[in-house]
Amino acid sequence: KERIEADHKDDKTKCDTLEGNAKDVCNKQADGKEKIAKAELEQQYKPSASHARNVEQQKVETAYDVAMEKCEDQKGDAKNACEKQAKADQAQGKAQVNAMKM
Repeated sequence: KERIEADHKDDKTKCDTLEGNAKDVCNKQADGKEKIAKAELEQQYKPSASHARNVEQQKVETAYDVAMEKCEDQKGDAKNACEKQAKADQAQGKAQVNAMKM
């Protein structure tokens, strides 16, 4: 757990060198990486279907958050299409997570 937190701190420090939306995307990726790692750690120590679902759910949410942040760089119809695709990918990911056996 300490390694995960140290890695997160390092990732956030690397993001500080960036500017604008690239920094925001980097921070979303760093935060998501930490959440996924913590969920995987929980699954490793207490294996269960519920924890496995949580790992997959964190992956879906991280992908969505990063995709939506990347959409911020776009304008008009391209931004709308980007956001629509991110939401569709999130819905598909959630459906797959919900289909996992408990």
